[in-house]
Amino acid sequence: MRHHLTNLSADNSIDSINQPLTQPTQRTKPLSEATFTLHPQLEKDSVWITDLDLCNVRLINDNNYPWIILVPRRDNATEIYRLSREDQNQLSIESEAVCKTMVSIFTPDKMNVATIGNIVPQLHIHHIARFDNDVAWPDPVWGYTQAIAYEEQTLEQEVKVIKDRLMKLIAPQAAPTSTPTEKTPSPELEAN
Repeated sequence: MRHHLTNLSADNSIDSINQPLTQPTQRTKPLSEATFTLHPQLEKDSVWITDLDLCNVRLINDNNYPWIILVPRRDNATEIYRLSREDQNQLSIESEAVCKTMVSIFTPDKMNVATIGNIVPQLHIHHIARFDNDVAWPDPVWGYTQAIAYEEQTLEQEVKVIKDRLMKLIAPQAAPTSTPTEKTPSPELEAN
């Protein structure tokens, strides 16, 4: 069963999900090929969503599952533990943002986050929203069934919704306009 777009327009707010993360920032377009080269298999299997401070954010073109990968833009990166401590911390922040974004959109039963790299050595971290009635549940998704590519319009809509929700989550909070003694209500709470 496919779960894409079923909840994309719903506001599935959870307080911990709506907490903006201030460290990552969005780039307006992918970095040039001169500064970052994506493995050809990742390029073939996925669509660019956005760039954060460290990672290229991509949607796997498989409509069986909501599936995003983060690809750190570091030459010859193959393992998380080989990244600098700063990059490891940034990767953790960006991974958390992707997980929270996916939970707020798709409301999965479980988030699977994994790095494998046996076939594609370039470091990439899978974030897969799983459902107890998806085609592979409870098994891992790798090799379970043939990928089903998105229809073009659905793919464009899904990329837009994911990007918009991710950018809301990681956007810096606006400076408070109230005095320290006044309590300003949270915009997320007012929307509910």
